[in-house]
Amino acid sequence: MEQSTWEALPPEHREGLRRAVEAREGAYVPYSHFAVGAAVRTGSGAYVQGFNIENAAYPLSMCAERVALYRAYAEGERDFRALYVVADAPRPVPPCGACRQVMAELCPPTMPVILANLRGEVLLTTVEELLPFFFAPDDLLRQGERGALLGSGEGNGRGPSSEGGEVQFPETGAGSRGGGREGEA
Repeated sequence: MEQSTWEALPPEHREGLRRAVEAREGAYVPYSHFAVGAAVRTGSGAYVQGFNIENAAYPLSMCAERVALYRAYAEGERDFRALYVVADAPRPVPPCGACRQVMAELCPPTMPVILANLRGEVLLTTVEELLPFFFAPDDLLRQGERGALLGSGEGNGRGPSSEGGEVQFPETGAGSRGGGREGEA
């Protein structure tokens, strides 16, 4: 992660932050009054904007980062080049865990993520730096599938293998066919 200022950024990053500030104006934040704006720059050169939207049932609220990414995806964009996030905060505003997971799923690991506040402070980072050990598609074990996890020579090497229908846990080598206590089949 690298600290910077708006003025020191290259033109495309300044434009991305300008778009995020513009998006922030549309935020629906009647409860927290904490408006956040985001913009994602795509491979086509488009900037797709998003802002946070709150709900009286708090868990139904949506962060600006996810709104921008989901909106871009819904519009057919798949090549994301940079994400810009701005809020009126004491430091460049960090994305929540859910937003980090969505970034890790939809964006390249080395994609720049530029976080800023309205004071002009900027933090340059990447998707991978924000969430280095994310839950990935390879982590999903589907019934009847083999080879996606540890023990098969494929996958991310973070989970158990399922050779021969028996789950093998890498730390212990112990296995279980599930459904019972140790020693039961």
